[in-house]
Amino acid sequence: MRHTVSRGVTWTIALALLGAACGGDSTEPTMPPTPPPPQAPSVAGTYNATQFTLSGAVTGDVIAAGGNLTLTLATGGAVTGSLFIPASLAGGTEFNADMAGTYTVTGDTLRFTQSADSFVRDMVWTIGTNRLSSTGTFSGTTVSIVLEKT
Repeated sequence: MRHTVSRGVTWTIALALLGAACGGDSTEPTMPPTPPPPQAPSVAGTYNATQFTLSGAVTGDVIAAGGNLTLTLATGGAVTGSLFIPASLAGGTEFNADMAGTYTVTGDTLRFTQSADSFVRDMVWTIGTNRLSSTGTFSGTTVSIVLEKT
């Protein structure tokens, strides 16, 4: 009798395992759903330079000298605005540029594509909370700019 009980238990276990293998409740671990990719920060809005300095071959505070940089970034990627550097910091002739063009965001950085030939399109901008900032060196002059969203 003991032998018979043992075989009955063995067959019960075998049938349970067969049932599980044939589509019963899976014991396989499940992966949690993949979270959506992080969204690029919203950068749309109007920005004005609150810090704009030159150092090196040309040195000075562009804002204190009467210059400015204003950019308006649209939700769809268009940008408008203006750049003005007074003659005292631009080699004796005022520098004015139309900032019309586009921008692209990659992670926490932003780049401009513009017709105007200025350092703005050659800089990589870091996105912060309600601000854009960048530093770059061109022809021996380091340009540092912080733009604040208004």
